[in-house]
Amino acid sequence: MPQVVRGQLLTAAIIALMALGITSLPYILGYASATPDIQFGGVMMNFEDAHGYLAKMRQGAEGKLLYHIPFTSEDHDGAFVGGFFLALGWASALTGLPVMWMWHLSRVVFGFMLLLSAYLFIAFFLEDKAQRLVAYLLTCFSAGFGWLVLLTGRFTILGFDLIDFKMPEAHTFFTILTFPHFAVGATLLLVIFMLALLFHRTQRFRHMVLAGVASFVLGVVHPYNMLIVAGTLGLWLLVILWRERRFPTREATGVIIVGLMALPPFIYYSCVFSTNPAFMAWAAQSGSPSPHPIHYLLSYGPLLILALPAMVQLARRGSVTRILPLIWVVVVAALIYAPLKQQRRMVEGVHIPLSILATMGLYSFYLPRLVRSKTLRKLATLRASSYTPRRMRTFIIFLVLIITVPSNLYILASLAVTALAHPYPFFHERAENEAIDWLANETEPTDTVLATYGTGSYIPSRINHRVFLGYWAETAECEAKTAMVDRFFRAETPDSWRIGLLEEYNIAYLFYGPREATLGAFDPTTSSYLSPSFANEMVTIYSFQPPEG
Repeated sequence: MPQVVRGQLLTAAIIALMALGITSLPYILGYASATPDIQFGGVMMNFEDAHGYLAKMRQGAEGKLLYHIPFTSEDHDGAFVGGFFLALGWASALTGLPVMWMWHLSRVVFGFMLLLSAYLFIAFFLEDKAQRLVAYLLTCFSAGFGWLVLLTGRFTILGFDLIDFKMPEAHTFFTILTFPHFAVGATLLLVIFMLALLFHRTQRFRHMVLAGVASFVLGVVHPYNMLIVAGTLGLWLLVILWRERRFPTREATGVIIVGLMALPPFIYYSCVFSTNPAFMAWAAQSGSPSPHPIHYLLSYGPLLILALPAMVQLARRGSVTRILPLIWVVVVAALIYAPLKQQRRMVEGVHIPLSILATMGLYSFYLPRLVRSKTLRKLATLRASSYTPRRMRTFIIFLVLIITVPSNLYILASLAVTALAHPYPFFHERAENEAIDWLANETEPTDTVLATYGTGSYIPSRINHRVFLGYWAETAECEAKTAMVDRFFRAETPDSWRIGLLEEYNIAYLFYGPREATLGAFDPTTSSYLSPSFANEMVTIYSFQPPEG
């Protein structure tokens, strides 16, 4: 392990807690600003994905070992998919903590683990504590040039939202602000690569066995991220072969051990998503294609500009250990446009090696030149005795850090506005929650509920009941079902068609609230085949009574 004194680790821990405290502020504000009639749902963005994760936690909290997709009406066998969130649900049941408490606790705990692991990873490549601190601050708080684009009044370029505000896995601050499994995935990548470096130094196979264990867990949490591991370690072996003029037999053996231990989750998931019809439909619909390259250049622009001199230097003369961050970045650059369905997910964790490379470039190339710059010296000496080389370096580093922060400040500000404005679907009326809770108490989880897309997304995250439509990825034939729901609520739709839909998909209940009313002029009270089973001032839940004959 690199030498990290207790004081450095304590400083890293304090900064990590500060970052986690800052990222928790929007949630605190959301809960604090809620009223008895308008209740906070616990998530602040990407509600569809968040509701999918929470639904898995709900099933885990109920003691289930296998996940049954609640966002689709078709009967199907369960599978061990989303194991990380199922495990969080088991932990919720064991500790007695509510599912939402466990969600937020896991975000904080795993975010803390990610940041401390990042500092240890940084220490492998930077010996100077000041440089380590700069790389760590970039890791914790930096983002891209998205804020500059916002100044032009644009949020979308070439049909895609700016990565700074779209992809939580792209930057560490965004990661710890949102979803805990992204933090776990990035942490496991760091652990695997640190163990590989230790193995190269010590030649002890126990390090690669431990890396294999971490790879197995990564295969459960984020199986596609094993492509990052395979690509990085594979290219690293080639670099060892080239730089050290030897075939890396022991290193290759260690990598094979890691690969073999990571195989079981791959094999299992391949079987599930190729044989189980419900999961096959999920696989067919899901995907995260990469946007135009200009998005990545904007999102990682500040770090890439700083890192370029170090990248060139490492490519020419870097040792086989110091070159690993560059290899990681190069592999990700290839994977984000490889013929894969999850292209965007390949950026997970890459912000950390980029921060290391940016710090290397800043200290080895930019600072020496900027400190000697006559122009900067003249600007710095406009006030008497204000210039010293040390103060100039400090000022430049401070300026670099400041330039990389505004995108994250914008995210915090926008989430604060969200917390105060109480918009749907992040906030829900008490009456809507009351109606959903009635479903939990009075109906069976397999009784399919028909509702709008937004309501159908929310119901499984709160009570884990099955819905007809609710999640673009996990609802089988989601596009077709969306059109069916739209047609259902139109006044001109024949009752015979509605009855046929309810019977074909074995729908037991109609959830009718203000969102459903906006889809069309259909009035359920005029239908003989719909009987009100629950009603409050906002929502009526109708049970389907098939007509006789």
